[in-house]
Amino acid sequence: MGERAVRKQECEGCCSAYARILQHLERRAEAEQRLREEELALRREELQLQRERAALERERQEAERKERERRFELEREERQVILEILREKMIK
Repeated sequence: MGERAVRKQECEGCCSAYARILQHLERRAEAEQRLREEELALRREELQLQRERAALERERQEAERKERERRFELEREERQVILEILREKMIK
């Protein structure tokens, strides 16, 4: 083999190795991009869940507040009935 042929073969070998390295780097970059996209999707999902949890907590607190108000009103009405009964008995 002549010197030119050896150089050409070496050059082709280097180009082939370089191309394989570039392909590897491209695949790695694509995999990293997919991973970043998956992480962002998970983060968005996590934030949505946090918003939903906060909304449910607000609803729970509102329901508790209404229940306390209802209970207070029932107790007030009960006291009124008792007072009316006592007044009627005192008048008789």
